Amino acid sequence: MLFQLKHIILSLIICCPFITSAQKEFKLNFCKEGVSVYSKNTSNKNHIEYKGAITIDSSCLKKAIQILTDYENHKNWVYNCKNSSLIKEDKNTTHLYQVCNATWPFKNRDYVLCLERKELENGNIKVDFKSVSNMVSNKKDLVRIDEFSGYWEIEKKASKVIITMYGNFNPKMKLPQAIMKKYSKKIPFNTLLNLKRQLTL
Repeated sequence: MLFQLKHIILSLIICCPFITSAQKEFKLNFCKEGVSVYSKNTSNKNHIEYKGAITIDSSCLKKAIQILTDYENHKNWVYNCKNSSLIKEDKNTTHLYQVCNATWPFKNRDYVLCLERKELENGNIKVDFKSVSNMVSNKKDLVRIDEFSGYWEIEKKASKVIITMYGNFNPKMKLPQAIMKKYSKKIPFNTLLNLKRQLTL
């Protein structure tokens, strides 16, 4: 069965109990080039929170899954991802290490994500993720992101498939709120737009 995936991601996935209710506060901010980007007022001003979605034809689903699970290729479409590598995986859990670019004068960021895949009762696939520690040693030239959680969801809708990404992380940067809000839109928009473009290659 196509939806019984071996593994699936992002850079881009933990769904704690509070996330479900938090999603309800999201409102559509804009839809451009087939990418819907949502925004909400967040109580934690030190975090960047984002959500976005695209709709693809069900015939593209298999290729989308291949792209999402090709971890070494994430640097070619996940926004600001400089490097990505698989640490280990088993049946439903994957550990992924990624390095992300940061603008000068900030150091690049890195993190380790634990991804847990589950098939929902309605047949949809959800991959929750959270940052974990003690799997990769801290590097002097990088800043470790240790507060990062979210999910990817693949939802079947007749002949269409909706791919949704959500994330919440502490970038460990002292940035104006206007810049933080800007990134809450740039991250899902650019990542999902790049994913759509990968589907046409």
